[in-house]
Amino acid sequence: MKLPMTCFQCFNELNTPQYPLWVEYQDSHLYEFECPNGHKSSTILQQQKLEVLFNIGMHAITDGYYREAVASFASSLERFYEFFIKVKLLHEKIDSSAVDKSWKSVAQQSERQLGAFILFYTQTFNEEPLLLSQSNTKFRNDVIHKGLIPKRQDAIDFGQAVLNVINPIAEKMNTKFKDAILEFTFLLLSSYSGSRSAEWNPSTISSPSLLNVTTRGPDYAPQTVVEGLEHLIKMKNFGTFR
Repeated sequence: MKLPMTCFQCFNELNTPQYPLWVEYQDSHLYEFECPNGHKSSTILQQQKLEVLFNIGMHAITDGYYREAVASFASSLERFYEFFIKVKLLHEKIDSSAVDKSWKSVAQQSERQLGAFILFYTQTFNEEPLLLSQSNTKFRNDVIHKGLIPKRQDAIDFGQAVLNVINPIAEKMNTKFKDAILEFTFLLLSSYSGSRSAEWNPSTISSPSLLNVTTRGPDYAPQTVVEGLEHLIKMKNFGTFR
């Protein structure tokens, strides 16, 4: 399971699309690599971490690792709560450094993060947010904490449940918090751009995602996990993804 990258220097010199270079997924959004022609590049992945984690879950299903898929989907949802909280605070004109400092107080406590999300969502939209059902929460806990080994359909159903929670809220966010989302994304890209090595040429890249939480246009049409898997399998068969 790797992420396709492109050497833009090769593209500029040869004026033709190049076969992708494959790099391992990593925690940082900054990927530094060297192509076969010796060009050094650094590429910043534009997707939020929650989208990367969901992508990893999708790849895990196609590779037959259903327990890992459930864990990745669950982590994606938790990072979505973080995304909502931080974007909400930026929308309220809270300084980004203050947001980061406050987050450190709850970064290791998922229950507090969930509580903050519920309160911020309710305050913003005057309604309770849609959350995972008790049965899906129990299933997640059994997989992650009790060693339950899920079947393929179990992983698909849980991924869809996560998608059903994130999608309508992301839709509302792109209406209510559009400027704050752009600010949050810019801060993220700037933080990694400033940490790169001087000798590497910077670029940015987007990886296909079912979530697309930051740039939903009027023509955006949500897909199901099954539809996303069908597309991913086709791309793998054509060699677009590994």
